[in-house]
Amino acid sequence: MIFQGRSLFMTLFKSICFLVALTLVVFGNLLGNGFIGDDHALIEGNSFYQSGKIERIFSRDYLSVGNMMQMSQLQDRGSGSVAFRPVTSLTYFIDRFFWGETPFGYHATSIFIHVINVLLVFALLKALCLPGSVVFIGACLFSIHPLQSEPVAAIAYRSDLLVALFILSATIFWIRFRNGKGVFWLGLAALAFVLALFSKETAVVWPLWCLFYDRSRALAWSSSFIPIGLLGCLVTGYLWLYFFVFQNTTLGGGFFVPFSMPWLGGMVEGWGTYILFLLAPWIVVPLPGNYMPLGVLGWGNPWLWLVIVFLGVVIIWWRAAFVEEKLLLLWAFLFFIPVSGIIFNPNPVACRYLYLPLAGLAGAASLFFVRCLPDCLRCFQRPLILGYLTASLLFVYIDNGYWKNDYQMGMIWVDKFPDFYKGHLVLGIELIHQGKIQESIVHLQLAAKDVRCMDPLVWHGLTYAYASTGRSSEAQCALAELERLYPWYMREAVQF
Repeated sequence: MIFQGRSLFMTLFKSICFLVALTLVVFGNLLGNGFIGDDHALIEGNSFYQSGKIERIFSRDYLSVGNMMQMSQLQDRGSGSVAFRPVTSLTYFIDRFFWGETPFGYHATSIFIHVINVLLVFALLKALCLPGSVVFIGACLFSIHPLQSEPVAAIAYRSDLLVALFILSATIFWIRFRNGKGVFWLGLAALAFVLALFSKETAVVWPLWCLFYDRSRALAWSSSFIPIGLLGCLVTGYLWLYFFVFQNTTLGGGFFVPFSMPWLGGMVEGWGTYILFLLAPWIVVPLPGNYMPLGVLGWGNPWLWLVIVFLGVVIIWWRAAFVEEKLLLLWAFLFFIPVSGIIFNPNPVACRYLYLPLAGLAGAASLFFVRCLPDCLRCFQRPLILGYLTASLLFVYIDNGYWKNDYQMGMIWVDKFPDFYKGHLVLGIELIHQGKIQESIVHLQLAAKDVRCMDPLVWHGLTYAYASTGRSSEAQCALAELERLYPWYMREAVQF
């Protein structure tokens, strides 16, 4: 018995060491990356974090207003968040204290959080009493899927890492509480849930998962009333802060997206993109900021059929699934709802949105491959698992390199999304910084032609580029267009 216990401990220890080493090796190349995208405005020269006044996370000037953070030349640009996320901001204060404006330390912090999350996924799958092989494979999938590159690589997207950290912790605490370990674990679960809410608002759906977990255990409604009621009170208090005290600065147009066929088509194409990225990790590429597919909904739309077939397979799977699979699939579904596009989001589609849902999807996929694969495919079980993991490992490492700097990312976006303005804009501005004005004009002109472009930096960049090359009449036209479309911008315009 003693030897059996020691053997189990050594197996567990080796699994943990392997997961830590795997994650560090795969994401270690991020340590040489610089700041990129929103990171510049968030960290470089932002006196909000330079001041060291942590109490400002509870002040009225905490929130940043839409794109004003990226476009302002003011030293104090606010927290960089459009919603109340003080826990996320606190980590930036800590990083600022230890690392100043050195990117290495910020990346090290994000990688460390991801490593902890991988171990928490491992612990969660184990707490659900899944087979050891399922637990290990699921944690590996969560660790190295290329979708994880974006939230780990970009400092400004750390909220996705943190909400996963605290939700995973809260879930493990909740399971221990439900296993009769005492009310102390309920208190820890509630505390972790509060920290998750103040990391990112997607945490609000977690009590629904807890309720489903209780029902899966056939617990009496009376035993769920007080614990779930406690979580409901925490959600109510948070929503009051979210809507009435620190109101999300992007909600001026409403909470839900007005129905329209272009919106529905774009949302379906976004879902189809996610499905393809999940099924084929070798095609994952960073999606441009503010990416908005111009979907045309109709029965001839391949994205629509992909979504319909995928949902059909999931429904069939659900009907035949074990309780553990249902819990994991429900996890993915619930945490996808807030970022699905149904609720207003100025950035409709992004890889980082699948970070938390992937904790459930990785476990469910692992369970499917190990326990539920059809008999006709059993002989391919090991090659399928190893092939998928190998592809994920290789391409997440490649994707990490895309996040090296803005010029590299601009090149990738122009190559992969030539019809979307963001890549041309980013590359055009970077070419201005490099003194390649004529090349920058070409890309900025392409960006200006995209009907989805609502960024004044396009016209600002064209004004500067035209003026620098002596094309004064074109510079005046670009400046007039800038003043007409974005009169507010002239007061806060960033300087090149």
